[in-house]
Amino acid sequence: METLTKDLSSAGMRCLSPVSLPVGSELSAELVTASGQEPIVLKAQAVWFRTIPYSDQFELGISFREVGPDSMRRLSGCLKGVSSVPSHTSV
Repeated sequence: METLTKDLSSAGMRCLSPVSLPVGSELSAELVTASGQEPIVLKAQAVWFRTIPYSDQFELGISFREVGPDSMRRLSGCLKGVSSVPSHTSV
């Protein structure tokens, strides 16, 4: 599913989700960083979720797990150039 990333760090992210996922759910997160670049694929886990009042969406907290050196390098580089504009993520 495609989500809208609200907060992103090297440890995890907060995003909007059309479905609630049980805490502890194992995920594969695919971060689309720039046009023409391969997405950053990370193993992840749902660590919290909450209902957004008056909405059919949820906020989802995701922790990154087993981040390889190449993925961490690319993610760190992306974070250095990120502005406050939300990006899209597939989970």
